[in-house]
Amino acid sequence: MGAPTFAFGGNEHLAEILDRVSDGFVALDLDWRFTYINRAAEQYFGAPRDQLLGKVAWDLFPEGVGPTVAQEYLRAVAGTAPVEFEVLSPVKNNWVAHRIYPSGSGATIYFRDVSAERGTSSDGSKLPVAVSSALSIVDLSERKRSEQAMKLLADGSAELSQSLERDEILRRVTSLIVPRVADVCIVELWDGERLRRKAIQHRDPEKLSRWSAEGLAGAGRVMQSGASELIASVTDDGEGLQTLGVRSALRVPLRVAGKVTGIVSLFIVDDDIDDDVDDDSRCFAGENLPVIEALADRAALALENARLYEIAAGAKRVRGDLLAMVSHDLRNSLNAIGFIATELARQGGSPLATQIRSAATLADRLLADLGAMFAIESGSLVLGRFTESVDSIMNEVADLFRPLADARAIRLRAVTERKGLTAFVDRHRMVQALSNVVANAVEISEEGGQVDLAAKQVGDDVELAISDTGPGIAPGEVERMFDRTRWGNDGRRRASVGLGLVISKEYVEAHGGRIRVQSQPGSGSTFTIAIPMRARGTAAEPPGPRRATVPSR
Repeated sequence: MGAPTFAFGGNEHLAEILDRVSDGFVALDLDWRFTYINRAAEQYFGAPRDQLLGKVAWDLFPEGVGPTVAQEYLRAVAGTAPVEFEVLSPVKNNWVAHRIYPSGSGATIYFRDVSAERGTSSDGSKLPVAVSSALSIVDLSERKRSEQAMKLLADGSAELSQSLERDEILRRVTSLIVPRVADVCIVELWDGERLRRKAIQHRDPEKLSRWSAEGLAGAGRVMQSGASELIASVTDDGEGLQTLGVRSALRVPLRVAGKVTGIVSLFIVDDDIDDDVDDDSRCFAGENLPVIEALADRAALALENARLYEIAAGAKRVRGDLLAMVSHDLRNSLNAIGFIATELARQGGSPLATQIRSAATLADRLLADLGAMFAIESGSLVLGRFTESVDSIMNEVADLFRPLADARAIRLRAVTERKGLTAFVDRHRMVQALSNVVANAVEISEEGGQVDLAAKQVGDDVELAISDTGPGIAPGEVERMFDRTRWGNDGRRRASVGLGLVISKEYVEAHGGRIRVQSQPGSGSTFTIAIPMRARGTAAEPPGPRRATVPSR
């Protein structure tokens, strides 16, 4: 049976290395599903890997969810450092040592039987210990190499996922490699014309000046071929490596969607050898290649994410600047149009003056909606929350729209279950959220209709209900009422509300509240906004990254 796809980037070479390790090794995602199982773990579980991969570990082995295991696994995925512990396994009734490494996608776990080392069985009796020295040396050597490789990748996943700044990612890449893997690390990125050096780190900063010249030939070769290059022992000084004191070199391409975007070069240098280090051991070997390639895959993905983020942030800045400029100029024109229309109406001018003024007011509201949506999407929405009177908020909104309602012979009322209700809100944002819903209700109601604003206390919340006598909402449209791409297909005009309902939903949810709608065609609609009456401990924090939870037994 072939080795399954390795959880760290599908690297078959690394999977083969882990398959030769005598310890069990598995990788789990954040939902505790197996994403990789090596041969030793397969034998320990007593089931083929293809029957285990993709399954939830705790569903397969519910007896393994003991207090110690659950606590330590959760501690591992919640942190950034490895967690080690020993536990009596209910699977084989033996003592098993676990070492768990957190990663951005879940956790990777080494485990091995340590009953012999403890000298006891599960019932406390002494066990005979017979260990082959030769086998132990091989196993320990493999274990050490594999653990070091896995730790490098786990650290890389954690480190490279913490930033979207390119320079910071480059610094983290070189710091991961120097000095634990190499004496010198250089990262060069392709700018469309040539490779340009973007980061370099040397084990001895005082000797960094010797590496100031760019353009070592080897990086260009790897860029052209797209294949990694390993020089175990530098003997040809064609590109000046011996002059720099390089004894061994390793170059790996950075790839995004199969395209080479840069090169990571690693060097071991003679003049950095410590007196107590075996000279012969300081060179790169074939077993180093899959590990560095896997790390390069992570680095390439992180750098590509940073590039896309930079493009998106730049586009957002341009859009924001353009929106601010256009809004300012349009508002000046709209104010002038509104003023002229008001004067025409006052002087007994054309009946169209009122319609012109309404159109100008509508356009101004649409500009305000665009600005609010931009603040929401860019994450710059800030709430200034205080305890406010619900009666006062409702009356302000009702007074704002009463002239529009009166002009269409629509009765607009604001009532509360009892006086003195308060809510912990940003008054300006909540008035806007409520106004968008009321504006929609007034507009879709027929002349002579009715719009009611009602408030009542429900538990620790205040519920604000806006009811209208309009035509109602088609069943298939109710669930899309707060979709910014939605436009009514039942003949009702939607341009006037624009993004209003979407913005209302965002504002309400930013307060820790919720908004819902009930409607039947021909029977009007009721929008209900629930908001907290008082501060719930500290101010609400944005949701953090999802953490895995261990299912109960």
